[in-house]
Amino acid sequence: MSNELGPQRSSKDLRNSRPVSPEVVDRDPPQLYEFGPFRLEPAERKLMRGTEMVTLTPKAFDTLLLLVRNSGHLLEKDDLISTLWPDTFVEEGSLSNNIFLLRKVLGEDPAFIETVPKRGYRFVGAVRQLPGAVRLSLEKPLEDHGKWPDEVSSRGRHLWRALGFGAVSLAVLAIGIALWLRNSRRPTDRSQWVALTQLPDPVSQPALSANGRMLTFLRGYPPFLGPGQVYVKILPDGQPVQLTHDEHFKMAPAFSPDGARIAYTVAGPKFHWDTWVVPTLGGEPQPWLLNASGLVWSAPRQVLFSKIAKVPHMGIVTSPESRIGERDVYSPAYEEAMAHRSFASPDGKWVLLVEMDKDHMWGPCRLVPMDGMSVGRQVGPHKAACTSGAWSPDGRWMYFSSNAGGLFHIWRQSFPNGKP
Repeated sequence: MSNELGPQRSSKDLRNSRPVSPEVVDRDPPQLYEFGPFRLEPAERKLMRGTEMVTLTPKAFDTLLLLVRNSGHLLEKDDLISTLWPDTFVEEGSLSNNIFLLRKVLGEDPAFIETVPKRGYRFVGAVRQLPGAVRLSLEKPLEDHGKWPDEVSSRGRHLWRALGFGAVSLAVLAIGIALWLRNSRRPTDRSQWVALTQLPDPVSQPALSANGRMLTFLRGYPPFLGPGQVYVKILPDGQPVQLTHDEHFKMAPAFSPDGARIAYTVAGPKFHWDTWVVPTLGGEPQPWLLNASGLVWSAPRQVLFSKIAKVPHMGIVTSPESRIGERDVYSPAYEEAMAHRSFASPDGKWVLLVEMDKDHMWGPCRLVPMDGMSVGRQVGPHKAACTSGAWSPDGRWMYFSSNAGGLFHIWRQSFPNGKP
């Protein structure tokens, strides 16, 4: 018989249930926890969605187990940190990163984890405890594909979140728009669609070269941000070629306008978010621009990127590749707000950007002038979260990834004043 778990433990009881190591967890009685479509198996250290195993870092798994075991009850940040990292000093950002990872894999429709501002977190999903239940078989072992950096700022979860949502949805938007506009006919039926990669590991964050002949992407776990590797291939049938061979956490690869270089973001500890470049034809990757993330080119020698002014405040900046003459395009009004990604119009006069407000909630996309003379206005579906944007090559349409109506879909709006 299953039991619904409620607010039955105080935060001071955490140490009685803390999953600080597999050995501690394995001494617990065999129990399973179910919530929504998920099943949590502590003894096996598995999170299942149906018959599919969900990959989590070890600390993210421990965090989830603590939250689930204390379902419905507020867990203070300090108690969570001292339980998850006993006898070790870590910054609050380590916990924030774990929460972000969990929200990514669990989804936010509905949200399972509630943030109590300045206090901590509460698991709000209905949890069913199943003692001694039969466990599902594991088809593929859980592998550790790199450790999440512990030494990030207390606001680190927002950058991971933004670049997770933004990189994937931006790539889908950009590639879809480019292919659709290059072909005067509508797409053929799905039976004629083909996969461009056939690798055993996840492939994510694709980007096309300006001429549409090359594809770059990240290969590896996790699919949004992690120690994956940058690859490139000639379309449609070229063999993928690995360009990087390191353990840096990477995201958001992008071609230079001439296709000779691929820029990508390297995320390090203490809010070190830098742009690196690697030659498309192969060569040694090199650090290029410090404190620059989500970099894209807005002209042959002009770049657009996000820059942290004062943690966690993040704005949009443009500069020549030399960074001489760097200037602000948009700076959020509140110190806690963040402008994460930016997308230049084809004529270089306008910028679509993705931002979080002072409470770190996603807002609609914003349209601002490239000259930075005004804060512009919100565009796309009204009062809905926008996590990525793109332009049609002729500049007549703006595209958005928006959750208007409760689920994320692709929207478009004619520039400048059409309706979404």
